[in-house]
Amino acid sequence: MYIFKKSVAFGLLLTGASVAFASEGFFRDFNPDTLNVYVGADLQNRHMPYKSGEGSQFFKKDSLQGNLFLGLRLHENFGVELGYEQTQRKKREVTLLPGDQTLGGVVGISQGFQTRAKLAGFHLDLMGFLPLEGYCKDLSLFAGIGVARLKAKLERTNVAVGGVQFPPVTQSFDEKNSKYVARLTAGAQYLLTENLGVRGILNYENTSRIQPQSTSPDGTRVVKVKLKDSFSYGLGVFFKFW
Repeated sequence: MYIFKKSVAFGLLLTGASVAFASEGFFRDFNPDTLNVYVGADLQNRHMPYKSGEGSQFFKKDSLQGNLFLGLRLHENFGVELGYEQTQRKKREVTLLPGDQTLGGVVGISQGFQTRAKLAGFHLDLMGFLPLEGYCKDLSLFAGIGVARLKAKLERTNVAVGGVQFPPVTQSFDEKNSKYVARLTAGAQYLLTENLGVRGILNYENTSRIQPQSTSPDGTRVVKVKLKDSFSYGLGVFFKFW
C-alpha cells in the first residue's frame, strides 16, 4: 500500500508539473492536424513473481499476454491510451515433499498439485511522445504513467497424496473486486507507412497489491497468495486512422 500511494503521488506530481510547464505552449502551438486516433495490439511476456512460500512454490512467474489498445494523440508530444491486457492461463505441475512450505503451513506428507494462473484487466495511461526527427523522421520514443484495474484468478488442484492418485480437488484463489494498481510504461515506435507502425514496449505494474485468497481445505482459516510487482515487455503493431 505504501509503494502504491507513493507511486500515485509521484505520478500526480509529475503530471501536474508537466501540465503547469507545458499548458501555455500546448495551447499556443496546438495544431488540429496533429490530432489522431490509433489502435493496435501487443504480444508481451509478463514476469510476475510470487512471494517466497506464499505462491512461488505453486505458480509459474512468466507467461505470455496480449494487450489491445486504443489511443488518442492530442498533440505531437501528448496523448492518452486505453488498453486491455490478459495473460495466458499458465499451468504448472508441482510435487511438495514433507517439510516443504505450503500456503499457511508445512507439508506433512508428499502431495502433487496442478496449478493454473491468469491475470486480466483494463488500464489507462497518460502518454508523452518524443519524435526523433533529427535522427529518423519516423522514429519516436514514448513514456507513460497510469493506472490498471486488474484481477487475478488462480487455481490449485490436489491430485495426489503420498504418491497415491485420487479424484482431483480444486481450490480457487481470487478477490471479490479488481484491484487498482499504478503502472509505468516506456518504449519506442516506428512508422512503416503513413498509417502503419510497430513498437517495442516495457511496462511496470504494482501487482504486489493483488492478494487472491481462499479458505483452507479444512475450512478453518483464510489463506492468501501474494504477488510481487511485475514487468512485461514485447512488440506490437498499430494503425493510425489520421
